[in-house]
Amino acid sequence: RESNSKVRFALLVGDQVYGDDWQDRILAETTEQGRLRLYMDAYRQFWGDIHYRRVMCRLPAVMIWDDHDITDGWGSRTDAFVGETSAFKPEWQRLFSAAFKTFSIMQASRNPAPLAVDPKDGLDFCFRVGPWGFVFLDLRTNRNLRLKRLHTQAQFDRVRAWVEENKLEMQTLFVVSPVVFSHGSPVIEDLALSWWPKVMKLVDLSGRLIPGGKAMQTKFNKSLGDISDDIKDSWACHENSEQADNLLDFLFSLQNDPTHQVGVVILSGDVHTSGYANIYSSDQKHAGRSSIPHITSSSVAYTPFNWLLEAIYRNAGKTVALGARGVYSSQISHHFSSRSVAVLSLRPARTEGDYQLKVKYYLEGYPEPQTM
Repeated sequence: RESNSKVRFALLVGDQVYGDDWQDRILAETTEQGRLRLYMDAYRQFWGDIHYRRVMCRLPAVMIWDDHDITDGWGSRTDAFVGETSAFKPEWQRLFSAAFKTFSIMQASRNPAPLAVDPKDGLDFCFRVGPWGFVFLDLRTNRNLRLKRLHTQAQFDRVRAWVEENKLEMQTLFVVSPVVFSHGSPVIEDLALSWWPKVMKLVDLSGRLIPGGKAMQTKFNKSLGDISDDIKDSWACHENSEQADNLLDFLFSLQNDPTHQVGVVILSGDVHTSGYANIYSSDQKHAGRSSIPHITSSSVAYTPFNWLLEAIYRNAGKTVALGARGVYSSQISHHFSSRSVAVLSLRPARTEGDYQLKVKYYLEGYPEPQTM
């Protein structure tokens, strides 16, 4: 659009393709070439849209993956583990290896070099555009629910080292986290985890016994499906609370550094709704700048969450506790139940040397963007 003619580049923050429908065939495939061919089929389907291709041809883009670029719930789903251990079954390891190779060719090849010497240790990367820094967190390569791990300590240390090396040149740091901080209430989600398996069994039974039930089951799986892995993926999940504290401690310390303060903005995707939230700290050390904006743009490749269920869900979980220390929380101020693209712009503010962040949400089916 003419109003966005000055857009410099695109940030694709996960779930650029959905390997879910190919999962069973990939698991059953006995050859590496066959598994790679199946993943390439997924890319052809999801990247074949002419409008998507025009955007990708016109704009430089950087990309990081999330679960669906591998398969739904990668690292969080219990059926991928060997019994009660933290080891992945051999066929699931082969699936991941094929997804990694395909992602490296189709997506990571566009990115700056990863921070790790060996990309298999993590695909995190960072770069600067003038005084604005960008950190892309890889939260899938080493994701393991049983180890309570979204990323390794080595990944975090590499990111922190890059930020420390560049922070004197930065005014603002944009942190891309494919996994959201601001999600639902842990109390509600713990309750959902207890009864959702019964819902899944009921839907499966209906699909087999009721006339037209198969179509209903397919629609249910595409719009909702098994949400347990989605709940476990959030930074607000109990299993991820220690790592949430570590990352937020670091980000809030940047904003409150007495020698050189760097503003922080978190950009995310993961969930099928877009919106705007703030993350707050009650730690006295962060009293000077006690909030961080959290901007979420939904996936453009898949069905958005039902608006009524989303409204009920968000209303019940407006404020969400984060971390184990009890000092962090998030509060959602706006959410949209539509596929969307968020356009961010930085404009000079009245104070010399300062800038104002503007966010425009382009929602599917709406002629004009929602602006904040």
